[in-house]
Amino acid sequence: MAVEGLVGLEYSVTDRFSVFSDYKLSFSSNDAGLDRGGSLSTDVWTNSFILGVAYRFGHMDPGYDGY
Repeated sequence: MAVEGLVGLEYSVTDRFSVFSDYKLSFSSNDAGLDRGGSLSTDVWTNSFILGVAYRFGHMDPGYDGY
């Protein structure tokens, strides 16, 4: 079983520049049989946090909302 969740925010500083952040949480539950007998069971949690700056290239039409 595996589950992921992602949330992000973006703030436009100007028409072309914005700053953003993302947070991602992942979980997986793993079970495996071993070749010489026995088994392995583990739960894995991972987290990531990203901060960034974005720049939009090219011509922008009036009324363009960035999406």
